[in-house]
Amino acid sequence: MTYLIIAVVLLYLIGTITWVMPSRRDKKLAGMRSRARDLGFQLQYKNEELNRELNRGHGAVAYMRYLRLRPTPLDDAEALRLIRLPEVDSPVTGWRIDSLYEEMMVPALNEILSQLPKDVFAVMIGPGAVFIDWQERAEVEAVDRLHELMGELLKVPLMTNRQ
Repeated sequence: MTYLIIAVVLLYLIGTITWVMPSRRDKKLAGMRSRARDLGFQLQYKNEELNRELNRGHGAVAYMRYLRLRPTPLDDAEALRLIRLPEVDSPVTGWRIDSLYEEMMVPALNEILSQLPKDVFAVMIGPGAVFIDWQERAEVEAVDRLHELMGELLKVPLMTNRQ
C-alpha cells in the first residue's frame, strides 16, 4: 500500500511539472517575440471577436499585433487599412481595402502583401506606424522578413486630408 501511495504522489508531481513546462510551440513563439522586440517592434496580444468576414464562425480569436513605428510621423495622412479576404474582388489581390487609396499604390501593395505570411489577416499603414495582425504560424526567420516588408509598407505614400 505504501508503494501505491508513493507511485500516485510521484505521478501527480511529474504531471504537474510537465503541465507547467512550456511546449515546443511556446518556446518558438517566445523566440519569435524576442526577435521582434530586438528589431524594434511593439507587440500587442489580442483576443477578440473579428468582424464577420474574418470570423468564419470561430468566435473570439487570439492573435498578435506587430507594430513598427515611423521614424517621423506624417502630418494630415489618412490610414490605409487592408483585410485579407481571398474571395473579394479588389485591385490588391486577395485584400479588401477599407480606406481611400490611389491607383499608384496598388502595384507596390500587391508586391509587398503577396510576400506576407499566410496567417497575416490585417494590415494598417498609418501616419505614425504600420501594423499587422497575425497568428504567428511561421518560424523565427519570418520575423526578419516581416521587418523588411513592414519597412517597405512604411514607404507606401498615403492619402492626405488635403487631397
